[in-house]
Amino acid sequence: NGCTNVQTIAVEFYAQDPDILGNITRPDCETPVEDVTVTLTGDASLDDLTDASGDYEFLDLDCGGSYTVTPTRDGDDSVGVTVLDMLTVRRAILGIDFITIHQTVKADVNNSANDDYSSPLNGVTTFDETLIKNVILGIQPFPIPSWRFITTDHVFMGGNPIATDSTINPLLNTTSVDFYGYKTGDVSDYCGPNEPASVKFIAEDKTISEC
Repeated sequence: NGCTNVQTIAVEFYAQDPDILGNITRPDCETPVEDVTVTLTGDASLDDLTDASGDYEFLDLDCGGSYTVTPTRDGDDSVGVTVLDMLTVRRAILGIDFITIHQTVKADVNNSANDDYSSPLNGVTTFDETLIKNVILGIQPFPIPSWRFITTDHVFMGGNPIATDSTINPLLNTTSVDFYGYKTGDVSDYCGPNEPASVKFIAEDKTISEC
């Protein structure tokens, strides 16, 4: 009689809790957008603030859960907004210059397009030019948040409303969710540091004589 030795081996599998990671940049120059509050809702309620590289993260989330990521930033209306933006809007309306869809999102400073930017200049009117002027002069802020955010994979076509948040359901693996940040009113694509815009008036001494 032959003898057979049977061994039982116990194997333990450890599933790593998935993460949601992302980056927020400006669409025109890929400059990171920092100090954006990114909110996670659904099966967890968390907040994170983008760093100098535009990165945020939510770690060790429940596998199989449902989560929605929403970025927001407001209160810095005048940053990057100058007279050049007014002129850019005016020349686009008159058909002198062409603006991109990304610029259209920033030019529609009262969201009269109702988030439909399927074509350039959609929702952009002379009233937007007036609202930009009022911000430059410090008369009033924009009627919408000073930043708007759209997922980088959004397709601008056919009346498809912009995707301002992203839902992952179910979350099975570590997932990256990236956004573009649009500075309201900054149509001319200022991509410098977060410093308030200023308008300088330079006058020369002149002698005025009456006839």
